[in-house]
Amino acid sequence: NLTKNKEHVLVRARNIDYNLVGVQGASYDNISASNTNLQ
Repeated sequence: NLTKNKEHVLVRARNIDYNLVGVQGASYDNISASNTNLQ
């Protein structure tokens, strides 16, 4: 559960960063890449 929460927070933080920049397509690519690395 702690690991899942940590990943969820990281994903949300990345989403917020990319939404501010306005590059949503890139954010999804990076989230899947980082999730693969975390696992």
